Amino acid sequence: MANRMLLIEDEDDLRTLLEEYLKDNGLSVTSFASADKALPFWRDHADEIDLVLTDMRMPGTIDGIGLARAVRRREGHQPSIVMISGFEPPPRQMLQELGITEFISKPFRISELSRLCAAKMRG
Repeated sequence: MANRMLLIEDEDDLRTLLEEYLKDNGLSVTSFASADKALPFWRDHADEIDLVLTDMRMPGTIDGIGLARAVRRREGHQPSIVMISGFEPPPRQMLQELGITEFISKPFRISELSRLCAAKMRG
């Protein structure tokens, strides 16, 4: 396992806070402000990513749902996908079909999210 996490969150302050907290807790994190920016990185480094933590709704042509679809279309190594959002979650069946293992509603405790991420990366 590569033990690397991809974080996609359009709220700058939250993304910075999450990235710093997760790194301070020993996780390797690469972050982006949009799925549009994250997807090319994902395509180039997919085998190195064990966890995708993404916001559900973001500006741009791809949202968190679209990113999850793109991740699942790739054959081979499949990371865990955790989605965060301040909006109502999609139906459970859709989350399962997309392989989204957890849906976390905002606001959340960063310490709890960090523990969840660490557990997902350990397998």
